[in-house]
Amino acid sequence: MSIPSWAKSVRHSIRVSYAFEKYGLNFEKDLFFEVKNQGNWDRDETADQLAKQYPSTVILQNGLRCPELGLEKYGGAEDTYLFSTHPVSDRNTDFVNYGACDHFLLGRYAYKHRPLMRYDLSAIPREATVSKAILKIYIYSKRGNGPTGQAFEILKKWGEGRGPGSRWVKEPFKSGEASWSCNSHPQRWDKPGGDGIGTDRSGTPISTALAPRTNKQWINFELPNDLVQRWIMKPETNYGLMLIDKDEAKGYSSSFRSSDFSDVAFRPRLVLAFEEKLPGK
Repeated sequence: MSIPSWAKSVRHSIRVSYAFEKYGLNFEKDLFFEVKNQGNWDRDETADQLAKQYPSTVILQNGLRCPELGLEKYGGAEDTYLFSTHPVSDRNTDFVNYGACDHFLLGRYAYKHRPLMRYDLSAIPREATVSKAILKIYIYSKRGNGPTGQAFEILKKWGEGRGPGSRWVKEPFKSGEASWSCNSHPQRWDKPGGDGIGTDRSGTPISTALAPRTNKQWINFELPNDLVQRWIMKPETNYGLMLIDKDEAKGYSSSFRSSDFSDVAFRPRLVLAFEEKLPGK
């Protein structure tokens, strides 16, 4: 049973029925359990640790309040993923958009999956000095021993889109959507999958993170301070990140919650720490 993070503290019950067919006996039993909401689901262990070291710590997560920046509800995170099953005539997914999916995939299953992520940082004062920047994504299904995620800086504009990821090539595609072939339909990546080094993305990963051994945990990517600082000072250069599994050729893909997932607590989050106190409300 899955209990959402916003569930109220309440007593629940489950009625269990079982039968002994050999003796013609039937039994029913009510099982009771308590769910207690501690009210701290919108906090973060990483942020709590950073708050002890720096004057201001911010969590940017779609649907979450950010009092440090005076935001009642942050909504500036965008994410989707790129996927291709080769250009088969009747089932070509090279132009399919997955922007409205409640998950994204990283690695390889039939073909490569590469998430794209971007956070709007315009609410942060441009004079604020970044001390730490950590991207956190929640893994709920893992295949094999991976992934070892590598984060690359994206170098051109792309569109999240609102595609459900269930259309074939014969159906129309919307302007501005990102896909395996396009960064912003009908504009194409320099190379499919965003593989144009120096034009689509950086050639060297800016961060690497190894997934934990078990599912249902956070994976942390520590981002370069100077990169995030540039995104704050020059918003026009902020095209976000592409995640690629270092071992994607091995044929394993893992699933993560996206910014469209119904339970806010498990959506991707960006944790930032600053050297000065921010003028929150």
